[in-house]
Amino acid sequence: MKFISIIVSIGILISLNSWAEPRSPMQRMRGQGQIDSSTLVHLRPAITDFRGESRNQILLKSPYRSFPDSNLMLDLRRSIVLIDNLEEAGLENQLSERIKQVVNNQWNNSHKFKKKGLQNFYILANFVHHINEDSDPSFFVAIIPKTAAIENIIFQVEWFGQGVGAHTQIRFQLDQAIVAIPQWDDEYTPQIISHNGRADLVYSLQAARVEGGEEDWSPTLGLMGEYANALQFFSVQSKAKKQIYANVVNQYRINGLSSDQKRSIFLQALNSSHELQETTIYNTVFNSCITHSLLSLRGSFAESSKTHTGLSQINPVWFNPYSIVDRLESAGVSLTALETMNTEFKKLGYDRHGSIFTEALRQQTNSYKLLAPLQDSLLKDERLESFVRKMALFIVDEEITASQFNDFLKVVKEHYGQSDLLKKMDNKMKVLFAEIENFWNEEFQGRSIEDFFKAFYAMETQDGSHVEPL
Repeated sequence: MKFISIIVSIGILISLNSWAEPRSPMQRMRGQGQIDSSTLVHLRPAITDFRGESRNQILLKSPYRSFPDSNLMLDLRRSIVLIDNLEEAGLENQLSERIKQVVNNQWNNSHKFKKKGLQNFYILANFVHHINEDSDPSFFVAIIPKTAAIENIIFQVEWFGQGVGAHTQIRFQLDQAIVAIPQWDDEYTPQIISHNGRADLVYSLQAARVEGGEEDWSPTLGLMGEYANALQFFSVQSKAKKQIYANVVNQYRINGLSSDQKRSIFLQALNSSHELQETTIYNTVFNSCITHSLLSLRGSFAESSKTHTGLSQINPVWFNPYSIVDRLESAGVSLTALETMNTEFKKLGYDRHGSIFTEALRQQTNSYKLLAPLQDSLLKDERLESFVRKMALFIVDEEITASQFNDFLKVVKEHYGQSDLLKKMDNKMKVLFAEIENFWNEEFQGRSIEDFFKAFYAMETQDGSHVEPL
């Protein structure tokens, strides 16, 4: 606890994007280099922790604490690199020449590289795209003209086919197609990136593990500092291919945005990805896909004259996927529910094997049936959010590890309600159990904590069929 207090008190000295050694654009494009483990995550506005203290800074444990000599696994998860000078970027000659050719020729000779360089384009390395439905994802250098307008911004919620929870991401629909060049290719053959005649991009925070870390994401590991964040840009085709066969992706168009406001959100995403790189630490409650999506939407509207009433009222500490759409609408964000991405791509012929997942199929899963009775009565309850936030802060402050927490859950599951429960725990776990019960009782007087443990076991296993009632 003292360690956390000391670090927070000197937090201003810790740079959010400090490196053990600065990485060149080429290193970032190749996923090379280790990141410094000092990462300070700022929460705004301030929250009140379980001791009643106001806090706007939390030091999240880095994955390098558990794996000090490891590198992040950045083979498929990398933030973008914005390139504004080919010479300084140090790209391979053939790739640089191909970029110049595309810039000179793709837009009807209206732009000449010799004269204007890259100043009229956003050049994004580490852009993820599938060349076709049967190919694997790979990295491209995307070339986006700055004249391209952002036609629509769509908030997406990807509901997991098994287990509890969801992933969120932001979809940007442009008014024209763009060109992308494979980053590593003998020919560097340009590809037209188009969906229904226009570029369609998805911005998504993805948890990146370290070498030796757990391969599969879980909400519990997400509380323990086991991952860093990669802030990625995908083609919508690439994201759809990964998501629609196992999960359901709901879509909500954000209404009432001016052209300048849409561009501001798009630039906020581009710059955040480029500047933060993979220096922020993932946390299920405090720094996740949901909280980052909210920060991206809130963006410059919070302290700007270009205020959009709804977006400026977004609270970036919201983290609950079950209530996030309701929260956005209650803040004044006007949303229009669209067809799911699953249905959209089924119409485009992506269901040739009859394997696209649907909401009807999701509702037949064991995990959905188990949690459906709790959806409105508990999972959307603001008191649950307060309870989980208190518990997460306690876990972060006390530096409880994933193995300790899993051992704790196992003991609770096997001995809850029995006289020997506390005897099976060490002192640290006894304190954790007492705090969890206190937090629960503060928010849910007269309601059994068994409801929480049932939901948590389902979330942790990501499969309701493995959840045994307490």
